Order: sequence, then structure tokens, then C-alpha cells
Amino acid sequence: MRSLVGSRLPKFKKHESEYVKGSFDFLGVNYYTTNFAENALSTNTVNQSFLTDMHTVLSSVAEANNASKPIKEALKDSIRIRYHDGHLKSLLQAIKDGVNVKGYYAWSFLDDFEWDAGYTFRFGLIYVDFRNNLRRYLKYSAYWLKMFLVK
Repeated sequence: MRSLVGSRLPKFKKHESEYVKGSFDFLGVNYYTTNFAENALSTNTVNQSFLTDMHTVLSSVAEANNASKPIKEALKDSIRIRYHDGHLKSLLQAIKDGVNVKGYYAWSFLDDFEWDAGYTFRFGLIYVDFRNNLRRYLKYSAYWLKMFLVK
């Protein structure tokens, strides 16, 4: 990480590193967005954070809730499939590198009301028809995950 991030990564004194070394039994990573960083150049050098880092661009897997799109088209979510495939391949590599992974949960399981976006985006593996008594349809990504799990 230090070779990739360079001077932007904070430096810890030896006693600070020793103080926290071995201080936890379990690390749970729980993330609710499908944002990921890609290498990109930007002119933003003020107020940098993970959202404004001048060497990254954040991408998302959520798609806009387009009520005019036919359901059969809305079920085709190849971007989500690529995301889970890449993420799980990276997770497997982490396991091979010695990370003790105990579980994985695909968030979000189905399209729902999101706290900061309402019904404007669709995140799930299952399409929920908000206009038709909340009828549910498996998206292509749900079938992909099913096949992945039975392999």
C-alpha cells in the first residue's frame, strides 16, 4: 500500500504501531456501497479524502430506477455480475495470501428503500416491482451467484 499511496498514507511511530499490534481478535468489514476506486488523474488537490482523492475515481454498481425500462431489460445487470465476480476473485486471493475470511454477504439482496436515495436507485440481486404489489424477479446476477455457489 505504501508504494501505491506514497506520502499520502499516514506514518505511525514505532511505539504507535506496537501499541495497536494484536489489539483485536476480529475485523469485520461491512460496506454498504458498491463504490470502488480506479486509477485516474485529477486536478483536485484541495480537501482530499477517499471521495476526492486526486489519484482515484469512484465508480458505482447501482443503477438508476428507470420506471420506463421494461422489467426484462432491468433484470440484465451484467455490471453487478462483473463486480461480484471480481470482488470474490480478490477475496479468494486474500484467503490464499493468508487472510482468515469467515463469510461473505452480497449487499443488497433485493431492491429496497435506501436511507439516502429512497427508491431512486436499484442495488439488489432481486428486482422488486414497486408498482405491482412488490412482485420480485431474480436478476441475472442472482442466477450468476446461484451458479457460483453450486460450483
